[in-house]
Amino acid sequence: MIGSPDHNDPDYYDEIEAEAEIIPNMEFLGFVDLNGLAPEYVREVDRMNK
Repeated sequence: MIGSPDHNDPDYYDEIEAEAEIIPNMEFLGFVDLNGLAPEYVREVDRMNK
């Protein structure tokens, strides 16, 4: 899961990050630069298809 904090509600980001930690098959990456998005996406799609 990727995403960045909302400057209007920074606590929401913390909540999502904490909830993602308890899901065994989820990794919360936080902010990912658009240049790094494609490799992350490809890696996750590959992992889901195994």
